[in-house]
Amino acid sequence: MLFPGVFQHWGNVRNWSALETYLKRVQRSSIYPNSDMAELTPTAWDLIINPHGGLSEMADNVNLRVSELYEKELANEANIISVDFIRGTRIVEFAVKINSQKSVKKH
Repeated sequence: MLFPGVFQHWGNVRNWSALETYLKRVQRSSIYPNSDMAELTPTAWDLIINPHGGLSEMADNVNLRVSELYEKELANEANIISVDFIRGTRIVEFAVKINSQKSVKKH
């Protein structure tokens, strides 16, 4: 193997505060390519009683915050950012912008 595999960093958290803390921590400690699973993780009980309004509602509660976190603090450390329900984010625009900036710096 020439390169190590991409590690998935899954926080297994249920609220924004815990997700933000987790994403900041793994970005600062990772030396290998990684995929940040920037999503909330419901429990089986959450799926049964539906206190958050479903998976799309959970994603809506954090997606813009995830976009802002990467834009403001984690841009230079990010490799792959995985989100639920991409339409609720600005992550695609962010990826185009940051990769364009990185390519200009290399040339």
